[in-house]
Amino acid sequence: MMDYEAFKEYIRKRVFEAYEGKASVEIRRCVKNNGLALDGITIFEKELNVSPTIYLEEYYNAYRNGEDPDKLAGRVLAAYRRNRLDHSLSADFFSDFERVKPCIRRRLVSRRRNEEFLKNLPFEPYLDLAVIWYIDLLEDIIPNATVLVHRTEMERWGVNKEILSETAARNMAEYEPAMLRPMQEVLKELKAELREISRKAMLPYDLEEETLDAACPMYVLTTRGKTFGSAAILDTEVIRKLSEEYGEDIYILPSSIHEAILVPANEQLDRYAMYEMIREINLKEVAPSEVLSSSLYRYDRAIGEIVIDMIEQ
Repeated sequence: MMDYEAFKEYIRKRVFEAYEGKASVEIRRCVKNNGLALDGITIFEKELNVSPTIYLEEYYNAYRNGEDPDKLAGRVLAAYRRNRLDHSLSADFFSDFERVKPCIRRRLVSRRRNEEFLKNLPFEPYLDLAVIWYIDLLEDIIPNATVLVHRTEMERWGVNKEILSETAARNMAEYEPAMLRPMQEVLKELKAELREISRKAMLPYDLEEETLDAACPMYVLTTRGKTFGSAAILDTEVIRKLSEEYGEDIYILPSSIHEAILVPANEQLDRYAMYEMIREINLKEVAPSEVLSSSLYRYDRAIGEIVIDMIEQ
């Protein structure tokens, strides 16, 4: 059996052979959220200036479980062809802020887990998190593709963090507004994933749906597109309205980088238990690259702000 390094080179050679010298094929290490380093294969066709990256870790796991490496190389090629563009992007697109401006979005990441990652990115501290910015390439450019804004882009555009922040806030309000839904409603739509959702909601797996609201009202907060939807907590107006409805502070449980769980505070809630469950679920249930934080947050209605109720240790 090949070790991981030999497997990567085997796949690279098979992909290169499939293109019969009409493309270069490279393997690059990419640092993702929370310092996770992944190896991605990129195919550079001569007539295209953009290319998707196909990460190889899951293919190696499949190989270790007995799958044929040639079939896996075919799956890598198929993944590339599904995601490739059939045209090049204008070289001027990323250098012209006015063209990029409608595509600027914001997301949240952990500062503690991303010290190295953040060195090359402009960011704004928020609680124990960081607000960073990215370019959403949209369906008519590259579907499901995003590009982080680095300091070099900010300097090239001649803008500062305040402009990025204001631009992203306007775009999020227009294109990716905060969406608050009762957990009961979410569970009804996702019956097939009830077990997973229950874990994220920190409920016993056998709890009946009908008892959710009565036992402990819970809400899922995300954005319209859901990707990087935890940024919705930056829209405190949505949380303020929920707080006014219940006449209580609101606990905010960061279930992943894509959403948060909101729970109206009451005397029956054990904040220490909630904090421990956040930590346990991040360790056991959430992919390492999708963990946001193990801190417990709270919307303090007296001051109208989100505060750290119990900080991640």
